[in-house]
Amino acid sequence: MSTVGSIMNLTSSALDLINSTNPVHRIAHNIVGWLCREGIGESDFQYCIDRCRGLAYPNETGLQIREDIAKSQDKAARAGGLQLVTSGAIGRWMAFTQEHAYMVTTIATVTKFHDLDFATTLLCEMAMTDVGRPYNELSHSVSYTVDYARLQGVVSKIADSIYLNVVNAGHALGNLPEELQSLHVHVLPPQFVAFITLQISRYSKDMMLLCDFFYADLALWLLVHFQGVITLSVAGEQLFRKQSRCGNQQLKIVVRKACDGATCETPEQIEMCDDTFYDSIQLCDMLRGFHFIAERVLPSTKITNIQRQSLYSVMFPGATDLLKYDELSDIKKLAHRLVAWILDLQLNPDRPGWFKVELSESIHENQMRFSDVFCRWPGILNPKVLQKQKLKPLIFEPPEVGEVEVVNSTCDLYDTFVSCFPSLRDLMDQLSSRCKCRECRTEGSINNSKAGCLRWLALSQLLMLVGVAIADGFGVDDISGAFKPSDFTLLRNLISTVLYHLVNGTINWEGWFVIASSIALGFVPSNQLGQDTKGHLVAVQHGSLVVTAQWLDLSRRLRKNHCCALEVIEGQLSGAQRNTMFVRTKLNTQGGSSQKRELFQTFNLVDNNFLEEVSREDLCECSLVYCLTGSTEPGLVNLVILVSSGSSERILNPTDVLHGVLRSRYISKVECNHRPARDVGAKGETKKDTKGIENGDNSSDEWEDVDENEHDDAMTVWTFEQLMARWGPFRPGEILFTKCLDTELKLNVALGLGRCQAVIRETKCCMACALESLDPERGKSPCVISFQIDDKSCIVTTKL
Repeated sequence: MSTVGSIMNLTSSALDLINSTNPVHRIAHNIVGWLCREGIGESDFQYCIDRCRGLAYPNETGLQIREDIAKSQDKAARAGGLQLVTSGAIGRWMAFTQEHAYMVTTIATVTKFHDLDFATTLLCEMAMTDVGRPYNELSHSVSYTVDYARLQGVVSKIADSIYLNVVNAGHALGNLPEELQSLHVHVLPPQFVAFITLQISRYSKDMMLLCDFFYADLALWLLVHFQGVITLSVAGEQLFRKQSRCGNQQLKIVVRKACDGATCETPEQIEMCDDTFYDSIQLCDMLRGFHFIAERVLPSTKITNIQRQSLYSVMFPGATDLLKYDELSDIKKLAHRLVAWILDLQLNPDRPGWFKVELSESIHENQMRFSDVFCRWPGILNPKVLQKQKLKPLIFEPPEVGEVEVVNSTCDLYDTFVSCFPSLRDLMDQLSSRCKCRECRTEGSINNSKAGCLRWLALSQLLMLVGVAIADGFGVDDISGAFKPSDFTLLRNLISTVLYHLVNGTINWEGWFVIASSIALGFVPSNQLGQDTKGHLVAVQHGSLVVTAQWLDLSRRLRKNHCCALEVIEGQLSGAQRNTMFVRTKLNTQGGSSQKRELFQTFNLVDNNFLEEVSREDLCECSLVYCLTGSTEPGLVNLVILVSSGSSERILNPTDVLHGVLRSRYISKVECNHRPARDVGAKGETKKDTKGIENGDNSSDEWEDVDENEHDDAMTVWTFEQLMARWGPFRPGEILFTKCLDTELKLNVALGLGRCQAVIRETKCCMACALESLDPERGKSPCVISFQIDDKSCIVTTKL
């Protein structure tokens, strides 16, 4: 009976966080599950909910975040073919409550200037402060009480959920009005912010706040919570006035003097505790003159923005404090040159998920380059910036023979990378002469340097800029502010490992994907998830954001620039039980059904019926199912893509499809030296071509230039069901053709199962041109794919 009562009480507490329009049962289920995962007791949760109830209420500006969340949840989200579900995190659902929505809006504002610890302390101070007593009569040792510790344990979990699932997902209230953005920003301790905000929220009379400095954190909180008319003046000039939709109460914020930042930017001056840096803050009733607070406070200019920011605003921790301005400028210029050098590298697909890099200076006109596989040009290479700086090309010197090509640690990683670029070596030598650490004084290895070393910081900042440029090329629009100091170090090591492989001539696609997804999500995996031969990492969920490889959706046309492209979608993976989940692909199933080869249609290459047969549309149905299965590794799930057609079912690895796309080339020329002997119509009928005869053209037939001895075997024409059942390893030299495939899905399936190079031929291009495009030097398994742009049909021809 007591157990049932506890469950009912817990459910009652969960229902307090929802309104009548929300799916009650689902939300209650999600909250109960969250409590179990976080290890929060029912009584502690109930205590927190009661203590934090109705301390403040957002105005129409603050409630805008609720509308933004609702719009994101109304979307039927799919990411890379994966069906996503609406996030049921408690941090998101609290935005829809009346009594606790202020917790969401508070974190969405103060994280513009403070870290999450400040936000948690502020919420706890608001819950524990007695607003019925003047500030100077309050006991400020509440953080050491038992009740405070009990409250903080739950509030910290709620704050984490709000930040991870709301603020980090892009829903924030962190922008000051345009009229106030030019003011020099100061911030207050959480105790002052809590007391002032509570007094203003509870008092119904007109009030005035007098201070010497502009406190941005307090002002922003009031702008999204105060119900009435709020005005702000600086040095006798009114800069801002706002009237909310409801309430006539007036709040005047009077900043006595304009601060230009010249006297308060130096931390050493503030730490001197000179009386000139103290501010006497007064909050009083405008009519009665009653003072709620009149205290001296030491203002701070230390800002910690953990909301989403523009990509290239990121700085490695400590770089701006220890490196000079001209040194930071040199690092940025070097990053420009390094990224430009990377994008100009020539690539060759090696095996699924891997590339070989051509590091020599030889240039091949038709060779694929790194810039071809990026979905967009990184902003760090803005033409206006490059033209203004007039940067020289980066000189590359290959690593010495005998160095290890693959590393599992950072044993010699940084020294090897730096040794490949003379400009980078010069920068390291310049910083070494100014640094006082032991490794720099003894001309030691960079690998042995530690945080605080100038070389270590400079290299870290360079790697961060390169990593952000990689994310930019993948299509990431902004960077998460959720990085902790340890995350920056992990990301630095990941970027350096990827570049180490690069200078040794190899590229692992998964490493580049992890860099881009980490910058988008604000989470860096500490272990090498998916770094094995059993599959490839293709999607990551962190909080209420999911990042997937764009080429994971096999129902649409895949192109080379989809290789380095990702989608960032708001939602969660279906069935996810953790805040962070990784999705890895599974291997293909092997073909080889019991169908007899004699049942397949075969033709000679110059047979008149050949073009007619391969142009017939294959109208069989093809279905695709995405399924996430469990794994023995925590937080890791396997993606199984099952393709079905007729009686055939195959597990398809999307990495193989991408590999086929990268190994393919497009042929779209209409005019060529071959005279078509027959023109195949849209429905497969053949028409005699007499144009060349009428014009006196003595050119040969379409097949005259084709070596019949090279293709003297019988040509097999496959239906889609047959290739689903049989395609896999074939004997070298065998040429395979399919009928006209009518969907992008069938084309992708053929590419993935064929596991070979492809020449994609538009139907107006003759078959002889397609066969001439088969380049045996590029591999032993070339293939030809023909398609019709109008109806998106295609013909797949494969030579193994």
